[in-house]
Amino acid sequence: MRFTEMKVWKKPQELVLKVYELTKLFPKHEQYELCKRMKSVAVIAPANIAKAIEGRKMDDLRYYIGLALKNYAELDSHFAVAKGLDYLDQETLEAVQEDINSCRKLAFGFIRYRKNKNKDAEQTEHPIIRKEAA
Repeated sequence: MRFTEMKVWKKPQELVLKVYELTKLFPKHEQYELCKRMKSVAVIAPANIAKAIEGRKMDDLRYYIGLALKNYAELDSHFAVAKGLDYLDQETLEAVQEDINSCRKLAFGFIRYRKNKNKDAEQTEHPIIRKEAA
């Protein structure tokens, strides 16, 4: 399955679109400061998820998911700053934080899924090995 078909990647893509829509409402003087940082980190998170999905080693998965989780933390922090500057209301902040938390949960869930998948693969004998042993 391609990464573009997986919810762990799709949800962060939706978050990117939301970040772009919300930052359009920020003051013009923020377009090259806070908005630029928010857009950048929002775009990088699903890219890191894609790298994690396409990586074949568990170490790659942990590394890139770890980067995505840091991206979500940074984005969450930027939104807190935006709220403090009155660029968005409490309801909008909470909605975005909920989206960010959903992305985090999906990332952690994907790690668990891959760990379990790897364990199952290790426990299943390879058919060629079984034939040679017989």
